[in-house]
Amino acid sequence: MSALSKKVVDEHATTLLAAYDGKRLLPTFSSADPSFELAQAYQVADEIRRRRIARGERPLGYKIGFTNRGIWQRYGVFAPIWGPVWDTTTERVDSAAASVSLARFVAPRLEPEVMFGFARGPRAGMTLAELAACIDWVAHGFEIVDTHFVDWRFAAADTVADFALHGRLFVGPRVPIDSFGPAGRDAANSLAAMSVTPDAVCESKPPVESRLPLSNTT
Repeated sequence: MSALSKKVVDEHATTLLAAYDGKRLLPTFSSADPSFELAQAYQVADEIRRRRIARGERPLGYKIGFTNRGIWQRYGVFAPIWGPVWDTTTERVDSAAASVSLARFVAPRLEPEVMFGFARGPRAGMTLAELAACIDWVAHGFEIVDTHFVDWRFAAADTVADFALHGRLFVGPRVPIDSFGPAGRDAANSLAAMSVTPDAVCESKPPVESRLPLSNTT
C-alpha cells in the first residue's frame, strides 16, 4: 500500500468538504479505487482537519467509532475508527434534554454515547490504571452520525475520510469520576481501555478495547 499523492489527497478533501457544506451524497472512494485503504483515508482526514482549522473550527477531542463488533460485518468494517469532534459540532447540555435541527445532515442516525474528559494528558506506555487516573469526568450523551455515501454502504476507509461519520455530539452533565468512589475508578479503568488520546473530550461505546497512538495534536 502506497501513500496517496498530495493531488489525490487534496481532491478527496475538497470533494468531501463540498459534500459536507452542501449536504450532498457521493459515490464511495473505495468503489472508484478498490485499493483505497485506511492509511490513505487518514491522509485525507488529516487534510480535512487542517482545512477545518484554517477556516476557524477548533477540534475539542476525538470520537471512536465502530466499537460494537456486532455491526462490523454489516458495514464491512473490522476495526474501530477515530476522528475529531469540533467546537462547531459539539454541545454541552446541562439538562437531560436537547433539541437540534436535522436540516444540515444527509442521512442522520442517533447513537447513545459514553464520554469522558482528561484532567491531564496520558503518555505512551502508561498502564491502564495510570490511564484511568488521568480521567477527570464522565458523561452520558448522544451523537448524530451521518454519512455522505448512499444507503450507508461503504468500506472502513470511506468512513474515516467521511469525517469518521461524525455529525453532532451532545455531552450531558459532566460527573467527576471520583464522586463514584472506588466503583468510579473501576469504570475509569474500563474507559481507559477504550481510548488513549490527550484531548479534552472523547466518546466511545463499550465493550471493544481499542488502542490509539498518542499524539499531541492541536
